This record gives sequence, structure tokens and C-alpha cells, in this order.
Amino acid sequence: MKKVLTILTTLACTANLSAQTPLAGATQEAPIEIKAGECYLLPQDFSNAYFTFQSETDGLLYLSLSKPLKIFGENGPLPLYEKECVQGIEAGEVYTFYNTTTWGDSITMTVSFVEGKTYLPIALTSTSLAEGSIYRSSLQDGDITFAFNVAINPTIVKAEVELSDGERIGVNNYRTSEDYNTQGTNYVLQLAQTYEALVENGKLKEGDTFCVVLSNIASTTHADNVYEGEIRLGLKSSGKTVTLESVSNQEKLQSYYMPGDEAGLITLTFTGPVTCSAQSAILAYGDREAGTWAEVKVPYTVEGNTITWNVQGIHLTNVPADDEGNRYVSISLKNICDKDGFPIKSNAIGSTGTILFSYLIETMDINIYPDFLPAIGSNIDDTKEVEIWISAGKYVTFSGAKVSYQQNGETIEKVIPLEELRQEDDPYVATDLLVYVPVADFPFEAGEVTVELTDVLAANGTSPEIKASYQSTGSRVDHINTPTTPDTEVTNLWNIDGTPVSPTQPLKRGIYLQKSADGKTQKLIR
Repeated sequence: MKKVLTILTTLACTANLSAQTPLAGATQEAPIEIKAGECYLLPQDFSNAYFTFQSETDGLLYLSLSKPLKIFGENGPLPLYEKECVQGIEAGEVYTFYNTTTWGDSITMTVSFVEGKTYLPIALTSTSLAEGSIYRSSLQDGDITFAFNVAINPTIVKAEVELSDGERIGVNNYRTSEDYNTQGTNYVLQLAQTYEALVENGKLKEGDTFCVVLSNIASTTHADNVYEGEIRLGLKSSGKTVTLESVSNQEKLQSYYMPGDEAGLITLTFTGPVTCSAQSAILAYGDREAGTWAEVKVPYTVEGNTITWNVQGIHLTNVPADDEGNRYVSISLKNICDKDGFPIKSNAIGSTGTILFSYLIETMDINIYPDFLPAIGSNIDDTKEVEIWISAGKYVTFSGAKVSYQQNGETIEKVIPLEELRQEDDPYVATDLLVYVPVADFPFEAGEVTVELTDVLAANGTSPEIKASYQSTGSRVDHINTPTTPDTEVTNLWNIDGTPVSPTQPLKRGIYLQKSADGKTQKLIR
């Protein structure tokens, strides 16, 4: 009946646009009374229009719109079903409505009225899974949403799983939310736990069919508004879902793990083979509003049913403390799937295929102490490289070295990149480190020479100074820039640009190439 009236009034309104009654200018103090069977034009000037409706009988008022639009009544917005607002009407009462702004659109409103009950019968408007779908407890956290057109009482709903042999198992887990547009209820059945128990005890196998059954569905506002019969949703079992079985570390992390330290590997073990398409795991910490938020990419590897996060070499010394003085980070990895490409069950609510853990950061108690060879303060003229022994040096990072010395009355600073420094493990203590800084080619003038490591950061959050000062007499200036006398086996001497030099030609200061007697070996002389 209602649909027939709506179609007829819409056709009448469309056929004769002049029949549209403008509602522009209708105010709260002077509303326009609307009638069933009429078509109205809502204003386009960003203003509201007020209108009233009255009926001699009970029933339902339908306001069919050319575009979705919120219509408000005395108790708030009317339920909106796509382009149709609905209001229960009691005989003799005057109902006042107004529209929200149309934002410049031309919107028509066709009015129809159906006598009878003042409420909509309960109807299921949609389900998050279609009939016959394969159910996977890893998708949407295993939840199934049933959307109803009116508010229902979820506490009395009876939810069950019906197996193919007729056995029914009750499901007690659910949550609800209100649909803002329809003002109906979204009943979310949390089926995962019940389903997994049925799979575990062998009552549901891959490919088996089962049915989700809802009954005892009633309105919260009208006692006589009940859903007749049951709602049945037939599904197919996907069998066992791959889940996280264990993790090697899920509580605490040190502020730094040196490369090669096995403790810096976190292994996740799953109940079946897994794959992952994420570029990296993400280690995050801090507060966005406070400007301390940071994200660090963590490499990972996949092998069979394990995923390993590698936090070696990542400094966590800058993680800010919370109000209680604790420092936490989270590590998460997305896009984890089983061998068939379906997401695994997440341990983070609402994050399909994601594994996430929070860790308390413990600051390392280490003693960083450097020792130099030659000894600090000694002469450096005959030194080819400075040896630096660093206690707990495996827990220290640095970007390179810097050598400072005097030249022509000015202080010269030369930076040596990290890849040009030689590093060795201490043969006696596994955590200690030997670093060698080459200084053979620097023309020290008389005065002080300083050798130091740059951008030093220790795992305990400190930035220790690793620096030594030496003395130079300036004697190596002439030594470095004076060409050496060619060996007797050297038959050729060449300028750096490849020009041959006569053996009898006086040599000036510069760089030359010498070839050995076999013509193969070359070396530089200055």
C-alpha cells in the first residue's frame, strides 16, 4: 500500500512540476501544513523550512525525497531509508518537521500516508555476510553484523549455530550499535570463539555447512512489534584458521641490541605456514600531540610457519617516558596471510591479518670507556693509525672520525667516513671493540693534533666523548710531501696524469706512479 502511494504521488509530482509547492520562507513561527499526495520543493538558499502534518487516523507518514536529506522532528532526526523518511503518526496530533540545509540542491519531497500501526514492522535490512558465504574467523574479527530497521532489544535475542545434523549451539557474545540514519540496531554477533571451538572439537570441518539462527527479536519501544519466526543465515566452514601460536618475546626490550645479538630477534610462530606482503614491521612510540611520535622500520623474515622481527642495531634510547616513568614501544606487522592468501586471525581487535605487541624498554647498564694507542698526549708524528679500544664498544654507534690539526696557521678538520675506519672485535672481551683511525696521510704541522669519533651514541642513552689529543713537531710535513727515491727495479715513473717522467729529471713535490720491473705492480709515491 505504502509503495503504491509513493509511486503514484511521485509520478503526479514529476508530470506536473507546477504542482510543486515551495516551502521556502516557512519558519518555525509560520510553518506550512503538508498533505498526503502532494509534492513540495525544499528551499535552496541554505535555510531550513518548517512544516506540519496532521491525520485523523493512526498510521505512518512517508516523505520521499529526490536526494537523501535529513528531516528533523520534535524528538530528533527521522529514520532515513535511502531517500525516504518515516514517522509514526497518532490520530489528531500535530507533528512539526524541518529540513536541514539543502546546500543549493533542488530537492523535492513527496508526501504519502498509510493508515494503521504507528511503527515500522521489524525487518532485517542487511547482513555483513551473504547467504552461502565461506565463514572465516580471521575476517572482521569473525563478527557478523545483522542490521535492523528499528531499535531492537539485544538482551533477549537468542543466537545459535545450527549444524548440518540439526544440533544447535548457543552463542552468547555480541555487541550493538545504532545506525544514525535509520535509528535501527546493528546487532554484531561475535561468532569467532564459538566457531573455533566447533572446529577444534571436530564438529565443523572445512567445507561443512552450518547456519546462524537469530530468534526472539523484539522492538525496544513497542512491545507488540516482534519479528515473526527466525532469521537464518547459511554459511560454509573454512576449517582451521591460522593463528599466532607463540612469540619468543612479548614483554621487554633492551634499549639496544648490537648486530648479531640473538636476543634482538623476536620469533613469531603460527599454527600453519604464513606469507606477508608488508615492506617491514613498524616499531612506534611517543605521542603525536606532544610531537614525540616516531616510527622505525623493522626488517623481518618469513620461513614456513615463523616470522622473525630483527631489532638489532635500532637505538631505543630516545623513547619518551610516560607519566609513571615507563617507556613503551609497539611493534606491528600487517598483511600476514595463510598459504592460500587469506588473512590470519589478528591479536589486535579490528586489524585483520595484523600482529601487534607492546614492549617495556629497559635501559642498559653499561660502562663506556675508551683507551687510545698511542697514549693520549704523546707524539703522533710516526703514527700511521690510531687504535681506540672501547669497553662495551659493541653497544656504541658512530658515523666516522675527525682529525683536527694545524696547517698554515689555521685549524684543519678532516672527516673520515665510517667505511674507511677499520674495526675489529676485542680478542678477550666479546662486547669490546677496536677501532683504527688512519692518519698516515695527514701533513701535521707543529702543534696539537686531535682524533675523535663523531656522532657517538651509546645504548644507555648517553653520548660519550671518544677523543684524544696528541703533539706533533711538524716533521712529517716534509716526509709526506717529499718523493721517495725510486727502487732499482723500477723502470718507469709517471705523473698522475699518465705522462712519463725521465729518470734524470729533477722531481718536484707531487704524486707519482711507479711500476715494478714486471710492469704490473703500481704504487703511489709523494
